[in-house]
Amino acid sequence: EPKLPEYDIIEIESGGQKRKIGIIGVCTIDPNLYRAGALGGAMATATPVYETAARLKKMLVEEHGCDLVIPMTHQVMAEDREMARLKMGFPVLVGGHDHDPYVEQVEGSWIVKTGCDATSAAIIDIVWPSASTPGEEPEVTVKLVTCKEYPENKQLSLIAKKHNHVVVEMESAFLCIIPE
Repeated sequence: EPKLPEYDIIEIESGGQKRKIGIIGVCTIDPNLYRAGALGGAMATATPVYETAARLKKMLVEEHGCDLVIPMTHQVMAEDREMARLKMGFPVLVGGHDHDPYVEQVEGSWIVKTGCDATSAAIIDIVWPSASTPGEEPEVTVKLVTCKEYPENKQLSLIAKKHNHVVVEMESAFLCIIPE
């Protein structure tokens, strides 16, 4: 079975600066959220989110020269807040799992969650005032917007529809018949 990548690296050049941004994905290992054997049994040996995030950040900075690492988390808001409180050097945490949108700053780190059903999106601006500004110290602004404010992108809509077909089929499926 193919292993999913733990990270991606984006190189951006703007305003006379060239920056490398690492994006990592981390997922809660709360055993109450998974059935036995879920994810091919991977949860039995998964490392905690904070430990994984620290390991990946260190590797991306030291081995790949990333200026900034942004974790994309899949954990509850309380765990994202705790991750920010640990001051791990993440100016922005982009989170999922919660169904409600959140935009909060905790201990200098922005936590951004857009909620469910793709009704909201976040515009996150990351700006380094000068080339000498350290990677972990950009100016960050966050704006939560309603997706209806923007025109539909037909190509992305087709891709989303293709990936969502299983959910649509399940909405009309009979799971069981309940006796009267």
